[in-house]
Amino acid sequence: MPSSERPKVLVVDDDPTHLQLYSLLLEGGGCDAISLFVEIDGPGECPNADIALVLLDYRLNSVKTAEEIALDLRERFPTSPLVVLSDLAALAAGMKPFADGFIRKGNPQEFLATIHKILEKHFDGQIT
Repeated sequence: MPSSERPKVLVVDDDPTHLQLYSLLLEGGGCDAISLFVEIDGPGECPNADIALVLLDYRLNSVKTAEEIALDLRERFPTSPLVVLSDLAALAAGMKPFADGFIRKGNPQEFLATIHKILEKHFDGQIT
């Protein structure tokens, strides 16, 4: 990824307020945020974009589990790291095969620091 291009981060959540909050944090932190709303029957259509990182909320009000959605996202974006957002204290065991990282909700500074760290690692420090 060219260093002049802002990384695109796909945010997957069932709460419009959370989508807006994460988007604002990401935009302020140097990323372009793309929201994917999860409805009761699952997420909408995935964007056709070069996604640098996927953020997936763990607790979703959907008939599809977070694990099922993570599997779908892995198939759609196989080279993009997937980071789980949760209010749990640790990553749920069922998500471990899919997740490249875990962010506990509630700390915006830690949120951005973790995202930047994963992006820099994944792109060999080419993220600005």
